[in-house]
Amino acid sequence: MKNNNLIRFVESLVFLPVMTLSFTFSGFHNVPAPQDVLVEKPNIATDSTFALNQALEPKVDLDAELKKAKAEAIDTYFAERDMPLEGTGMKMVEEAEKNDLDWRLLPAIAVRESTGGKNDCKKVENNAFGWGSCKIGFESNEKPLKQ
Repeated sequence: MKNNNLIRFVESLVFLPVMTLSFTFSGFHNVPAPQDVLVEKPNIATDSTFALNQALEPKVDLDAELKKAKAEAIDTYFAERDMPLEGTGMKMVEEAEKNDLDWRLLPAIAVRESTGGKNDCKKVENNAFGWGSCKIGFESNEKPLKQ
């Protein structure tokens, strides 16, 4: 009796998965792929007089355009909130790239430290970044960016 139960148990372990798989994949049919899909064609070479990727207009410096767009985004943010650091966007972008930082980091620090220059250090001038715990003053708002 125990052997019969054991045999039925083992049969169910084999039979049920086989039946389940056969019902699951019964909707799929073997459809051969057309041969033209399987063939890889080499790229066609062009001479230098005609190529689709060559610009007809003079090359636009994409890095300069990207810098300009980032600076405008920073300046717009400061301008919409009447923050004194408006106009320092390009300097922030240049210093961030020079020091391998994200371009949004310097404006974020300025907003966090002094609300973009609105509440900068009262003891010293032009320290929107909180340098030296408000003990270091600067000639302009762009000078602390070089630090």
